[in-house]
Amino acid sequence: MCKCEICANLTRMASSIIKLSEGSCWKECTHCHPPTLQLEVVKPQGKISFTVKNKDGTEATSIIRNKVVLTGRNAFAASLANQFNGEFPFYVTQILFGNNGTVGGSPRLVPDSQDALFGAAILTKPVIASIDPNLPQQVTFTSTIDFDEAVGFTIDEMALEMATGDLLSMSTFPIISKTSNIQLIFNWQIYFV
Repeated sequence: MCKCEICANLTRMASSIIKLSEGSCWKECTHCHPPTLQLEVVKPQGKISFTVKNKDGTEATSIIRNKVVLTGRNAFAASLANQFNGEFPFYVTQILFGNNGTVGGSPRLVPDSQDALFGAAILTKPVIASIDPNLPQQVTFTSTIDFDEAVGFTIDEMALEMATGDLLSMSTFPIISKTSNIQLIFNWQIYFV
């Protein structure tokens, strides 16, 4: 039972009107039972759909995970607060591809603080950004590694880079061996839930 005098008085008054269980108090006393603040959390999330297209016309599509990193989440907050100097810099310009995203064949975990690929970028590709009018809270960044690009390299990490040079989001995944027989098409979706 609460020791608060206000709560004790409210409990006595309420007891004369309604039956309170033994040892309970009047929970409406905001002095000793402050209202719980329910915050609506808007969390950026995403997924990457990538298609491996073979020269013979066959193709396969897979979905891989990604993480919106701290610099990306900070950019969302700065955008809402209009805290940037000069031109608006918080937009995605390119995807960085690298080959140091696995350890022993398993994808590395991307920490919140990750601010670069784990290794050097082996390829940088521009993106086409689009928003589906039926899903206005989602943006899709599309980029393609063509048949003749990055031939002989392995790819197991990638990141969305903003005009500031900071990362928005990053992904690591099992190794893809790039040959001249395959084209890779990436559709990276970022949405708010």
